Formats: sequence, C-alpha cells, structure tokens
Amino acid sequence: MRNQLKNLTSINYKHLLDELVEKQDSNGYYTGEKVNVYGPVKQIGVVVNFQKGKVYNEQFGLMYEYAASLQHTGSKVLVEGDLVWLQTDTSNDPDYIVKSVIPSLNSTLYHLIKKEA
Repeated sequence: MRNQLKNLTSINYKHLLDELVEKQDSNGYYTGEKVNVYGPVKQIGVVVNFQKGKVYNEQFGLMYEYAASLQHTGSKVLVEGDLVWLQTDTSNDPDYIVKSVIPSLNSTLYHLIKKEA
C-alpha cells in the first residue's frame, strides 16, 4: 500500500559509513579508541509514527525497544546505525538512531531508538 503525499514528513539523516577511524584527543594524540564515520546530512520524505514498541525474540535474540518508526515507500535508504533528526534541527546533535530495517514488497519500515546523550 502506498502512502499519501500529505502524510510525508521531511527528515534529515546521516548515513553510517563502513569504516572506523581512530579517535584523537585535544593534543592530537591517538587514544586507541575507534569511532564511527558518518557521511553528509541528507534529506528524505517518510511517514513518522511515534509509537513505542518492543521486539523480543527468545534465547539470545533481538530484545530491543523502539521509540519511533519510519515508513518509506521505495527501496531501502537507511541502514542500521544511521543518525536521524526527528525532533531537533541539524544544528543540534541527532536524537534518534536506526535500530532495525524491515523491507517489504512496496515499502521499508525503520525502527528508531532514542540516542543516548
């Protein structure tokens, strides 16, 4: 089922790149800690639902709770680990992280968790 255009909301996101980079301290020395690298800020039109939900799988399974879900008609755009701005603008830190991606025949559903401060 396709979404109506009146339901679409434009959000900003940063795509998680595959590489890890060593972190440097304020003096320029490497700390030995690896950090994620993100691409530039991009925009996408999705349907946003702020319902809370739980995904549980017995024995060593998924077991996570999500705070919001996004639905995008079309191909998979976001991946697990992408940063998303929903309730703030891009001048602030992102407030959500993509936790899971569920593709279907006509759309893709994304579960988001609130980013730790």
